[in-house]
Amino acid sequence: MTPVTHGELHDAVAQLETKLAQMATRADLEIWAGALMARIAALFDLGEQRRQLGEQRLRQDLARHSSAIYESMSTPSSGDDDERDDPP
Repeated sequence: MTPVTHGELHDAVAQLETKLAQMATRADLEIWAGALMARIAALFDLGEQRRQLGEQRLRQDLARHSSAIYESMSTPSSGDDDERDDPP
C-alpha cells in the first residue's frame, strides 16, 4: 500500500463527500416512491372512472336501441306486408 499525504487524504475525503451528497438519501427515495405511488393510484382511479362512464354509456345505448327495436316490432306494418300475409 502506498502511503498518502494528509492533503491527498483530505482531497479523497472531499471527493467522497461530494459523491455522497449527489446520491439520493433514503428519505429522498421514500418521498419519491410515495409520490410515484400516489400518481399511480390517481391514474388507476381515473381509469376506473372512465371505465364506469363507458359502461354506463354502453348500457344507455343498449336500452335506447332495445326500445327502438321493440317499438319497430310493435308498430303495425305497412299495407304491402298485409297483402303478403293473406293467402291468394
